[in-house]
Amino acid sequence: MNSNSASAQAQMTWRLDLLWGAVAVATLLVLTKVVLTWQAPVDNLARMAGDEVMRLEFVREWLAGASWFDTTIDRAAPPDGLSLHWSRYVDVPMAGMILVLSTFLPPETAEAISIVLWPTLLLVAFIAVSATAAKRLFGRTAAAAAIFGVILWEATANVRFGPMRLDHHGFQILLMAVVILTLVSKDGGRRAGLLGGLAAALSLAVGLEMLTSVALAGTILFVRCILSPQKGSAQLAAFGPALALGSIVLFLGQTPPAEWAARRCDELAGSILTLVGAGAVAALVMSLLAGRVSNVGSRALLGIGVAAGAMLASFPALGPCFEGPYGNLPEDLQHLITSNITEARPVFAYIGIGKDIFYGYILPAVMTLLIATAILLRGALTGKGQSDQLYAVAILLCFAWLGVLLSGLQFRLLVIAEPIIPILMGYVVATLAAARTARPGSSLSGLALVFGVAVTLLPGQLHQGVERLVGAEDRTGGPAAEGLVDKRSCREAEIIRSLQSLPPSRLMPLGNLARPVLLLTDHDILVAPYHRSELLMRNLALFYEREEAAVHTALRESGADYLVLCRNAHHWDGKSFVDSLAAGAVSEGLTPVDGLHPALAVFRVDLQ
Repeated sequence: MNSNSASAQAQMTWRLDLLWGAVAVATLLVLTKVVLTWQAPVDNLARMAGDEVMRLEFVREWLAGASWFDTTIDRAAPPDGLSLHWSRYVDVPMAGMILVLSTFLPPETAEAISIVLWPTLLLVAFIAVSATAAKRLFGRTAAAAAIFGVILWEATANVRFGPMRLDHHGFQILLMAVVILTLVSKDGGRRAGLLGGLAAALSLAVGLEMLTSVALAGTILFVRCILSPQKGSAQLAAFGPALALGSIVLFLGQTPPAEWAARRCDELAGSILTLVGAGAVAALVMSLLAGRVSNVGSRALLGIGVAAGAMLASFPALGPCFEGPYGNLPEDLQHLITSNITEARPVFAYIGIGKDIFYGYILPAVMTLLIATAILLRGALTGKGQSDQLYAVAILLCFAWLGVLLSGLQFRLLVIAEPIIPILMGYVVATLAAARTARPGSSLSGLALVFGVAVTLLPGQLHQGVERLVGAEDRTGGPAAEGLVDKRSCREAEIIRSLQSLPPSRLMPLGNLARPVLLLTDHDILVAPYHRSELLMRNLALFYEREEAAVHTALRESGADYLVLCRNAHHWDGKSFVDSLAAGAVSEGLTPVDGLHPALAVFRVDLQ
């Protein structure tokens, strides 16, 4: 064996070991998370206090006898309840798991296992999809790096996937990863179009966060058909109808007949179906006619005309949707959402302020895109890159940049980029590693590899490590004020369950305590950050009210029995009226309640 063969063999062995090493590390981390949360998952869910809590309550009410079409949380703002725009489809796996396990386990144990196991299986599936795609597109080193990207990047490792992450975004991310990968598949054709269209339809039925991604996928297939009808028409002809028919069937399956004509823009309904249907017709027309037009310029003009016709046909139905998802709310509440709720604020609000959301979430995504774009441009300009690989990277970057750019409007829209970022991380690391291998004596290529790993895979971990070394106490941006309690500590299960000693009541729990109260007690809640209920959103504004009279009015009009605060915590800026109550202030008509957990400041509402 000559030296070149030996070197190639050693390189292949190293890559093989790296890939299996990544699989082993991912397996260990996933199992560790499961073990750490296995003992008391419902209590851990209360600490999270987000949409995951509402999702479990959603499932509980369904299993308790609520209709498949009933998407109302009865104990939020009774008697009407909180109507949610969520889909039942994403509840089916978890509910089915609970039912099966309940045949031989206590219901509480079956529920606890299910809320750990179901989102963990989604994480495993996403790791498998990301690694398989990266391997096919960019090789084994990219697959290994993609695995590390999934398990280290804050978005996929801790926010969207893993034990108790019950919100629908993880399911959507997995579906959109499938859609996008059908676009870069070397096989293409009708099968890829059919799979992509059906996955996109299910994603829209689950939630509309990926609507722009689906539109981009259709646009890419449309343009491909214009440029090369022989290669693109079959996939486009399958994608459009599969998307439209799948959306219609899923809409009928989750929407009660009485609401089929409702004009809603926060869920799959008539307005969105009109858009999808118009797009499907445009896809069919273009796929049929493109092959009959020999000149690419003429096909482009034809495509512009077909697309314009589709947009004009769907425009009237989309009119109400241009007001955005919060159009049903008054302007002051819309401003409250976009100014203060994390996911609704622009991504720029978090850049460079030292929060985990920047170092663990934003920085890896942006740096991955910048480096991947630079590598793509270099390969295209020098002619050294493989055309198939460059094409795949260009498609992936379209979706990733779309998500990053739209996050400038709302941080939550970064979810559009999340299906792709780990694969691009794999591409970046693999390309830099290959450059290092090709120039083993070059310090520049070595530095590039180290830099690429540091800014794509490790920023969040490095930031947390530095904080621990310097002894930082408050990971949200600075040291905690002396004597000030972190209101998150009041979400401990023992603290929330102490409220059960109160008679069944309507509670106004501020400081993100409402959803844990819903989860762990039998009380009703009167505050929650969901845009379909003006009452709940209006009560959320109590966080920010500085005037005692305004808080009294809201408590009186909502019919609250008790106001619940985290004692000695800042619920807003330390200057609001509720902050003064939490610090021990007295207010006429609000009587302190003794005998509960000392971490809570609870007031009986005796306002006339």
